[in-house]
Amino acid sequence: MSKQDPTRYSLANAFDLPGFVETKEVQRVSDLCQALRQTPSLGILAGMPGVGKTWTVQYVAQNEPEPEDFRCSPVIYTSYDVKTEVRGLLINLLNCLGPDYRAPIGDMTRLTCCWIHRRMTELIIIDNADWLDKSAWHLLSDIQERTRCAFLFVGQPDLPRKLEGRHYQQIRNRLALGMEMRPLTYDELFRFVKLWQYWRIRNRDSIVKRSFHLTGLEKEAEAVKEMYRVTMGNLRRAMQFIEQAERVAQVNGHVLVQIETIHAVAALMASGRF
Repeated sequence: MSKQDPTRYSLANAFDLPGFVETKEVQRVSDLCQALRQTPSLGILAGMPGVGKTWTVQYVAQNEPEPEDFRCSPVIYTSYDVKTEVRGLLINLLNCLGPDYRAPIGDMTRLTCCWIHRRMTELIIIDNADWLDKSAWHLLSDIQERTRCAFLFVGQPDLPRKLEGRHYQQIRNRLALGMEMRPLTYDELFRFVKLWQYWRIRNRDSIVKRSFHLTGLEKEAEAVKEMYRVTMGNLRRAMQFIEQAERVAQVNGHVLVQIETIHAVAALMASGRF
């Protein structure tokens, strides 16, 4: 997104947000993905819950330039959860690559490697990597060794510590890059609020009574300062703040969110009521 046009947005994202704000952290994640693709290896993206890791990696994957060969899928995104087993992980990968296939794990592993080559996949992003068990880690490491396809594992700040121990020594040796994603800065949060207001005005289907819209630059700055003080730039907390402010404004019959509502919601969130 160019600096000249701060209102461009992508509708597809993890938070179901109306727009996407490219920040310094987004650029760092994009650079990390490019570096992994150039030197096929394993990488880690860590960060506190709610800072926008999933939102960012999905954006990076979706905004990959269209390859000349329509059969190519340079970047693939999938997620892992507590209920997913190794076989389920392979099924997810194959579904992303193309075929819907069920077979013994060995056959599915070979087919996954085959389709990675066929799709010319350079990077596979595994979200919620905190839930990966030892078998899943070693399976993905084996696939990486066979295909030379890079993997980026996305998780909580303690994700690197989970790879300590002799069982993960081979995997640690293949970890080449990593970074921790930081929350939004005040200026980035301000841009996000401006984008949110722009989208609300532009979207004719939005309900005016629930519009998070403030009049006057001074009041906007005051509102964002309150939001930043309470949320510390955490995107998920900022979304909760906006939703609560809209709800309170609607209950009080206000067409727009008043600055008094902002202060009230900030006090409630600071006290742990929300």
